[in-house]
Amino acid sequence: MKELLFITEGAVNKRLLDALSISFSKYPKEKIQFISIDNFINNGLFNNEQESLKNYKIYKLGDKISILNFLEKINKNSFVIINYEVNIKNNFITDYLKSKKIKHGYVSQQFSPLEKKKITEIFYLATKYPIQTIKNIHKRILNFFLNRKVSFNPDIIFCSGKRSYDYYKSKIIKSKLIKVSHHDYVKFLNSKKKETVEKKDKYAVLIKDIWPEVHPDTEKHYIYPREKISKANEFNNILNDFLNDFAKISGYKIKIALHPRSNIDNFFDNNFQYYKNETSELILNSSFVITGSSNALNLAVLSKKPILFYSYSGYTYNHKKNIISRSNFFSKNLLLIDKKKFTKTQLYENEKINEELYNNYINEFIVETDCEFFKQKKFFDFYYENI
Repeated sequence: MKELLFITEGAVNKRLLDALSISFSKYPKEKIQFISIDNFINNGLFNNEQESLKNYKIYKLGDKISILNFLEKINKNSFVIINYEVNIKNNFITDYLKSKKIKHGYVSQQFSPLEKKKITEIFYLATKYPIQTIKNIHKRILNFFLNRKVSFNPDIIFCSGKRSYDYYKSKIIKSKLIKVSHHDYVKFLNSKKKETVEKKDKYAVLIKDIWPEVHPDTEKHYIYPREKISKANEFNNILNDFLNDFAKISGYKIKIALHPRSNIDNFFDNNFQYYKNETSELILNSSFVITGSSNALNLAVLSKKPILFYSYSGYTYNHKKNIISRSNFFSKNLLLIDKKKFTKTQLYENEKINEELYNNYINEFIVETDCEFFKQKKFFDFYYENI
């Protein structure tokens, strides 16, 4: 069996093993090793969730020379998984792999229902934020010319959902495309086995975004400033008021699923329970899901839960755009919690589940529903089967 090397832009921890479906694979641990190039990319991702993992070889490399020196020593029969965005700064890695004929692949599960900007929206942003718009255009032009010589043609691309498969089918002809499931599908299958048989309490779970902390994954995309500068306490009070209204009107207890990278865990009212790293189980055993931009939406859709999308005026433009796009995909009326009070009518509207839209979302972004392993409700161990 081949050595399996993962090159990632962030910390190597349990969350990464889950995100790349390694936790669920039969691939022997002694055959797997990791390179973290976070210090080289210098993006500051995951700096508050470092953790040690037993049984895996992990190397942290912070410069081009040390990365190339490491790659020169790996077995030429190894298979390398690229877990970062290839660009002009780091494409020497894939160039080296190609030159030595070392097979490499990419796990694609980054697609979401994010809507393209309309002409009217572009015009509005350009007139309201002219300086930021000019900077954004300049950056895009610069990146286009810098990266046009960057070749991204891995030997294999593992595609989660139809949107991913169709995109790479149109862009990259040389790569072998293999249909797999998003890691959230495997979480769903595993959590399903642990589902509580008797649910004593009906509760709604709030999937908490990391805001008001800055989310390192998307900080570089915050092109436009907040329309409303808000203090964290103001947002916390508004969120607590909304949750109290929701609990009173719906009769549900409220449980909070904190973001795994969040350092904030003490600003909720005492009558709300909050949890960390238990999101899958909380969603599966819930009666209702309240969410913003969290990718845990996948689990809510897979478990066919009623969903309410909420947002806040103090979020950044990109953050709000992400939430609005998701809400529109499911034909939902987005609740802006600092502008509107929660009502019984909104509860009734959001308790309805549109099976067709839920299934369409699963097919587009999680796993193509015509895949045999999905029909059999099984995990496709694509590393073990294809490498």
